Amino acid sequence: MPLRDSFEIGPLKTREDPPQARARQRASTILRAAAEFLRTHAVNELTTTLIAEEASIPVSSVYRYFPTVDLIVDELYLQVTEQIDAKLFEVLLDTETHNDWRSRLGAVMDVVRQYFDLHPYYRKLLQAILIRTGGLALDIAKQDSITLHLAEYWGAGGDNFKGGDPMITAQITMQVFLSVESILVSQAAEEMADSYFESLKLNLESYLANFLSD
Repeated sequence: MPLRDSFEIGPLKTREDPPQARARQRASTILRAAAEFLRTHAVNELTTTLIAEEASIPVSSVYRYFPTVDLIVDELYLQVTEQIDAKLFEVLLDTETHNDWRSRLGAVMDVVRQYFDLHPYYRKLLQAILIRTGGLALDIAKQDSITLHLAEYWGAGGDNFKGGDPMITAQITMQVFLSVESILVSQAAEEMADSYFESLKLNLESYLANFLSD
């Protein structure tokens, strides 16, 4: 199935969401077309003309919703990270299926790993964002929400937390977790991804074992 038919687009993040359903559909078509193009091309090859061709719409329509390619890249990146964050929260809140912290950590790692595998454009988006922003992510608020959730959960005694500050532990955990994405986009050997994820999991387990217990 083409990505343009399967990729879910939510309310726009970089501009006000159009009130008309037809306009919202057109913006979604543009973003899906950009994602489809990036499956097999680099971000620096992306142009409004090529997006218009991929979407079978006039190039003027692309400019109407997204005046620059950077805005399309930013919007697509924020749409993707919202989906990833929703799946991460789903895992973090499902303490019945993942009833110990090691199982939950493994499931969280699987979410991100699978996204890299299933959506090859995500690596390219992340690389473009990190280069343009000097290593700063666009979705700091979402990262903070996950950090806050962990801090509150551990502060309430979740995972038998003890021996440290829940907020500091959550902040360090999140920063270490996010570092693997930066590493993955900075190295060309995609076949090394499994090794990086496994190393990250082992390091986080070692760190969190100082504060958590089953």
